[in-house]
Amino acid sequence: MIVESLHDLNGYTIPQVLSVASDSGIHQGEVTFEVGVADGVNFQYFDEETFTDLVTRLKARKPFPVLDVLIIVLYHYPKKGKKVPLNFDHHLLRFTFTKGELNAYLVHMKGIRRMPLDDLLHQVIDRIQRKMTANRLKTFNIAYFRTL
Repeated sequence: MIVESLHDLNGYTIPQVLSVASDSGIHQGEVTFEVGVADGVNFQYFDEETFTDLVTRLKARKPFPVLDVLIIVLYHYPKKGKKVPLNFDHHLLRFTFTKGELNAYLVHMKGIRRMPLDDLLHQVIDRIQRKMTANRLKTFNIAYFRTL
């Protein structure tokens, strides 16, 4: 469910009010998520091929104790009929798997952090829980949640 949820998040766009330093006031902009998955020392863009490779590995019961994910949050706002990009935020999300337990660690790596970490983590967690519910799987409880 995690892999499917991350695949669904890739390219997903939501509206968001944005402030722009060079343009006074607030603007009705948008946020788009781009997702990459670690493959050794590199991150692969989460396209259909990467998704299929991960699903194939999981179906073959080749578990992995850690899943590292790069999430780039892209911000755009309209100006004179064009979408103007703002500085993007780069985050590293690490999932660790142990028997009966899933841990998620989110680190902001680059950018000015326009989206709070807890909002981003909730985007991911809510997607996973919705996917589990839709597939009639038992969902999980969050035992501990903290962002800095």
